[in-house]
Amino acid sequence: MDDVAHQFLQANQTLINLAIALLLGAIVGLERGWDAREQKAGERIAGIRTFALIGLLGGIS
Repeated sequence: MDDVAHQFLQANQTLINLAIALLLGAIVGLERGWDAREQKAGERIAGIRTFALIGLLGGIS
């Protein structure tokens, strides 16, 4: 069973790295969105979706 898990992780290492980059970007966006929750909707610059996308693009590069 351990061999199967090891093979799965080796085959999908790129996807795991992209998921981690996406998650870290989403966490940063969530924190920024939480800090800016008192501002009006037009005054907020970037939030969870923007930073998740930026994190994913950073993971691709």
